[in-house]
Amino acid sequence: MHPRDEKMWRAIDQGRRAIDWEAWFGAPEGADYLTPAGQAVTNCAVAGLTTFFENPWLPKAVTPALRRARPARRSSV
Repeated sequence: MHPRDEKMWRAIDQGRRAIDWEAWFGAPEGADYLTPAGQAVTNCAVAGLTTFFENPWLPKAVTPALRRARPARRSSV
Protein backbone atom coordinates (compact mmCIF):
# COMPACT_ATOMS: atom_id res chain seq x y z
CA MET A 1 0.00 0.00 0.00
CA HIS A 2 1.28 3.44 -0.90
CA PRO A 3 2.08 5.52 2.23
CA ARG A 4 -0.39 8.21 1.10
CA ASP A 5 -3.14 5.58 0.85
CA GLU A 6 -2.35 4.22 4.31
CA LYS A 7 -2.55 7.72 5.78
CA MET A 8 -5.89 8.39 4.02
CA TRP A 9 -7.44 5.09 5.14
CA ARG A 10 -6.31 5.59 8.74
CA ALA A 11 -7.95 9.03 8.73
CA ILE A 12 -11.14 7.53 7.25
CA ASP A 13 -11.14 4.72 9.81
CA GLN A 14 -10.66 7.20 12.67
CA GLY A 15 -13.45 9.46 11.39
CA ARG A 16 -11.12 12.36 10.62
CA ARG A 17 -11.85 12.21 6.89
CA ALA A 18 -14.76 11.05 4.77
CA ILE A 19 -14.13 8.49 2.07
CA ASP A 20 -13.84 9.97 -1.39
CA TRP A 21 -12.96 8.77 -4.87
CA GLU A 22 -9.26 9.50 -4.36
CA ALA A 23 -9.17 7.10 -1.42
CA TRP A 24 -11.35 4.54 -3.21
CA PHE A 25 -9.00 4.32 -6.20
CA GLY A 26 -5.78 4.80 -4.26
CA ALA A 27 -2.68 6.75 -5.16
CA PRO A 28 -1.93 6.03 -8.82
CA GLU A 29 1.76 6.78 -8.33
CA GLY A 30 1.89 3.86 -5.89
CA ALA A 31 0.24 1.47 -8.34
CA ASP A 32 3.28 -0.16 -9.95
CA TYR A 33 0.99 -2.21 -12.20
CA LEU A 34 -0.29 0.93 -13.97
CA THR A 35 1.45 2.47 -16.94
CA PRO A 36 1.75 6.26 -17.04
CA ALA A 37 -1.35 6.25 -19.23
CA GLY A 38 -3.17 4.12 -16.64
CA GLN A 39 -2.19 6.55 -13.91
CA ALA A 40 -3.54 9.42 -16.00
CA VAL A 41 -6.81 7.56 -16.56
CA THR A 42 -7.10 6.90 -12.83
CA ASN A 43 -6.67 10.60 -12.07
CA CYS A 44 -9.25 11.42 -14.75
CA ALA A 45 -11.69 8.85 -13.33
CA VAL A 46 -11.34 10.29 -9.82
CA ALA A 47 -12.01 13.82 -11.12
CA GLY A 48 -14.93 12.69 -13.29
CA LEU A 49 -16.63 10.64 -10.58
CA THR A 50 -16.20 13.42 -8.04
CA THR A 51 -17.80 15.90 -10.44
CA PHE A 52 -20.61 13.54 -11.52
CA PHE A 53 -21.62 12.19 -8.12
CA GLU A 54 -20.46 15.14 -6.01
CA ASN A 55 -18.48 14.53 -2.84
CA PRO A 56 -21.29 13.55 -0.43
CA TRP A 57 -22.51 10.59 -2.50
CA LEU A 58 -19.75 8.03 -1.82
CA PRO A 59 -19.66 8.41 1.98
CA LYS A 60 -23.44 8.01 2.11
CA ALA A 61 -23.30 4.98 -0.19
CA VAL A 62 -20.75 3.10 1.91
CA THR A 63 -21.70 4.31 5.40
CA PRO A 64 -25.23 3.24 6.39
CA ALA A 65 -25.36 5.65 9.35
CA LEU A 66 -25.04 8.62 6.97
CA ARG A 67 -28.05 7.63 4.86
CA ARG A 68 -31.33 9.34 5.46
CA ALA A 69 -34.15 7.20 6.73
CA ARG A 70 -36.59 6.57 3.92
CA PRO A 71 -40.30 6.78 4.61
CA ALA A 72 -42.09 3.46 4.64
CA ARG A 73 -43.82 2.55 1.41
CA ARG A 74 -47.54 2.28 1.49
CA SER A 75 -49.10 -0.87 0.23
CA SER A 76 -51.14 -0.45 -2.94
CA VAL A 77 -53.48 -3.25 -1.87
